[in-house]
Amino acid sequence: MSHSRAILEQDIWHVEKDIQEPASQQAIALHYERARSMCRHAALSLRDIQHLSQKFWNFHFDLIAARDMTAFIIATIHVNLCIGTLSPFIRNRPDLAGLLEKLLNFDVCGQFMLTE
Repeated sequence: MSHSRAILEQDIWHVEKDIQEPASQQAIALHYERARSMCRHAALSLRDIQHLSQKFWNFHFDLIAARDMTAFIIATIHVNLCIGTLSPFIRNRPDLAGLLEKLLNFDVCGQFMLTE
């Protein structure tokens, strides 16, 4: 189900934006703008992420992912790995509150790679 149909009206989702060299600076920036658009539209809270709310699952199963899978991967890493990893520590680390607020609003993008 698509809960994000409305954001497709934003300029960054226009099909003409997709006509770029795949790994160009412009294409990479576009994927990050779209990831920001997805996250801001979903408006997930720490509670949504920590407790896997219906809103959390709606974000993950939204058909907008098919429109730009790269942006969706950026957004899910941001939500699941970064915010999901940091959020349990906020109880004992109130200094993380400002960072988590910026992450939830996608003012900063939390990306990291985990390896086995």
